[in-house]
Amino acid sequence: MSQPNLPLPRSHVKRESGQSMILIAFIFIALLGFVGLTVDVGRLFMFRGMLRNATDAASLSAAAQYREGRSHSEIEASAKDRNIRHAHDLFTISGSSNIHHCRRFYWRNSFNGCGLGH
Repeated sequence: MSQPNLPLPRSHVKRESGQSMILIAFIFIALLGFVGLTVDVGRLFMFRGMLRNATDAASLSAAAQYREGRSHSEIEASAKDRNIRHAHDLFTISGSSNIHHCRRFYWRNSFNGCGLGH
């Protein structure tokens, strides 16, 4: 025979009455962590896109200056100017550039300094 479901004594109910508040507090802390992580990843992708746009603008400007036959210093200045204008003060450009002048060959190889990986 099975025993009938009897109500729990009042003392047992009082001991478990605050248990749900503790679980809700832990879940809320975890939820805040996920919200913070989501905001950080969103900002990361936003800044990555802005940096990509600035780099694209600088490379297009340098290519246009190169096509017009400008000097190395003019190409570098134009690229830096476009990069600064499109970066929206994300960073400052300092130091030297890494622009190489290459001869145009049909087959590019690593011997002329213009191949892949250089």
